[in-house]
Amino acid sequence: MAGVADDNAADPALRDMARYMSLNARTATADPKTLRPGYEALAQGGGAWAPLAQEGLAALDLRPGATADQQKEARRILTQIVGSENATEGVRARAQALLETFGDAG
Repeated sequence: MAGVADDNAADPALRDMARYMSLNARTATADPKTLRPGYEALAQGGGAWAPLAQEGLAALDLRPGATADQQKEARRILTQIVGSENATEGVRARAQALLETFGDAG
């Protein structure tokens, strides 16, 4: 994955997929501070991987010990995903389910 993620000659969509997969594989074990910039870059870059990167950011903000501000940010991101035309139905459904868990269904 790292080879493709760092290969400027690789197709941009494949490069983004490799970056996302690398971040996602480390989400449970790595320090969120090291993962956040990667997820943010993918989310801001648009494209097919942006909604999944946003989902990753929300997951970082919902980890055990998250502050109220982090939880608020996660809700904001999840609400944005639910309304996104670029997110797949599955990503939107997961975001909606989490919002319902928090009592934020709209």
